[in-house]
Amino acid sequence: MDRILDYINKKTNNKYKNLLFFDALYNVKNDSIELSFRMANEENCIVDVEELTKLCKEFLNMNFSNFKVIFKKENMTMDDFKNYVKEKISKIGQLDFVNLSLVKFDFQKNLTNIVIQYDVNAVDISKIEDTARRLEYEISEDTNMSVKIIFEQLESQSADLLQIRKQRIQEDNKIFEQFKKSQIVNFKVIKNIYNSVNASNAFVAGSNDIDSGQVAIVGRVKNFSEKIMKSKVEENADEVVNQRKYYVIELENDGLTTSCVLFPKKDEVLSNIAIGESLAIEGKVSEFKSEKNIRVSAICTCEYEPPKPVWRSVPSMYRFVKPEPYEFFEQSNFFSMQKETDKEYLKNNSFVIYDLETTG
Repeated sequence: MDRILDYINKKTNNKYKNLLFFDALYNVKNDSIELSFRMANEENCIVDVEELTKLCKEFLNMNFSNFKVIFKKENMTMDDFKNYVKEKISKIGQLDFVNLSLVKFDFQKNLTNIVIQYDVNAVDISKIEDTARRLEYEISEDTNMSVKIIFEQLESQSADLLQIRKQRIQEDNKIFEQFKKSQIVNFKVIKNIYNSVNASNAFVAGSNDIDSGQVAIVGRVKNFSEKIMKSKVEENADEVVNQRKYYVIELENDGLTTSCVLFPKKDEVLSNIAIGESLAIEGKVSEFKSEKNIRVSAICTCEYEPPKPVWRSVPSMYRFVKPEPYEFFEQSNFFSMQKETDKEYLKNNSFVIYDLETTG
């Protein structure tokens, strides 16, 4: 519809240079057409709808029973709206099953239906109704358009595709189970340094499976510090009258950490903790200063074998690519002739280039 915009601006001496075409709706039953326009810049926006209607009729040069032009104030074209909705869908984890190329749009007079096609074998729609309603609200708020999300079941897919999907789910389940098992290791007590550790296996530090109750944690000491908890007898007291010493031990495994807090008995001193040594700590999962940690009941030095990482197998089509240093000291003109490369690794291969910009 760029041609109709060119025609309008030619006839009005660019009076509507910021005009955007949104959509055209034609009703076969009553032979009516409705054209919608928007303005890219709404500041000082004055639109003569009658003038637009006259120009559109001239351009189309067709006799419709009912001809209507609507000007909408939102600065979004139909394509902009479609791209915006697809981007919103792509960022919602519960909608990762959606094939964005199959998302359809039905622009009606006062409502836009967003039709999401899905495979019945891939998702239980009843479990994502709340997500759909929330997405409707966010889209309406951002675009000032009334929308409704409709799920439309796809026809049965091929048996091969369903088998591949089933195998992938089975593989994911196996990897997940292997990962859960890898978070628990056996350890050997070397020396008890605070009470007696009774467990023989423990979660590795940083494990996501540490939930509640009495647990044991193993890892290397990343940080060890003595702290003082101060309190007042009365809310408006001027001086601190109660002080309690406690220790914080941070255990680490493969870059992940678990914080352990020990409140010793009066006059107890814990000084024989060294950074980097392997410890097993027993205690109860609790919260301290709004963070989940282990309330320590026993500590020992120990020996344990760190778990091996659990990875998904590499697809057969992947190849190992070794990066090579590349230095370029000249600033080239984009329009100047460039010398053809003689690098074989550039001439004989296809690439996907991912350019990541980072601050600092």
